[in-house]
Amino acid sequence: MAPELILPLAEHFPGRITYRGNGYFASIKAKFEAFNLTERVKETPFGVFWNANELKFSGVIVHQLLLRKMKVSEVKNDEVWFYVGKTEARFGRSEFGLITGLKMSGGPSTEELNTLCESDRILRDYLNNAKRVTFKTLWLAFEACDVADDVYKLGLCAFVEGVLLSRAEGVYIWSDMLKLVENEEKFFEYSWGLLSYQKLLSSTAKSMTDLRKNYLDKSTKDKKKGKKEKKITQPEAKYNVYGYAPALQYWAFEVMQIWGRSTGGAEGLDSLEC
Repeated sequence: MAPELILPLAEHFPGRITYRGNGYFASIKAKFEAFNLTERVKETPFGVFWNANELKFSGVIVHQLLLRKMKVSEVKNDEVWFYVGKTEARFGRSEFGLITGLKMSGGPSTEELNTLCESDRILRDYLNNAKRVTFKTLWLAFEACDVADDVYKLGLCAFVEGVLLSRAEGVYIWSDMLKLVENEEKFFEYSWGLLSYQKLLSSTAKSMTDLRKNYLDKSTKDKKKGKKEKKITQPEAKYNVYGYAPALQYWAFEVMQIWGRSTGGAEGLDSLEC
């Protein structure tokens, strides 16, 4: 008997996920290159992102994956199960860590952070010594900065917030990160991977039932108003995900190859609609 999906197959609906990080990453890469910082960042734990081939994020593929979340007998807070191509597959902390190469545990203790996060130079020089900083404010400071070493430090923070966490512009960031980044060694000891994974896992917990209801309600309203979307033959649900969402896509590509081989090629791959 096939596992039960949280949202039955007959109730699946078209949709597209927005992940903002790729645009931010392209801008960070370009500025790092302009300031000759590329080789420097490649030597860090974040270097895997600079060394990887460019990935075009597909919000449709990830949406279709989330539609195939399974009901499980024992719910665990650090993993999610999918059923695709007659195969059960688990996505958890270890898979995320293998894909991203990021630190998933450990790091400075609370006491160490209190000691390390004393320098407020960046906050004073670039952010008016603000006690609370939005991601948009951080991003504007990064774009305006023309001192190479500070471009690097602001860029690392922008990478965490914009790419690994995919923050919305108006969300407040962890301001102490702007102090921690003054100590590059300790900055990279922090478990940024775990933070990113927790954000992503929270996004995978979205209620697809609620999203479907919103999609149907909007479709009904649009029909009543006689609306027709240009160049789109079928309406679709649109929503955001946070954390490093491309990790789910990388993982899906990998496991689809396994599904394809185990089912003779077509069935495992075609079952994930694009």
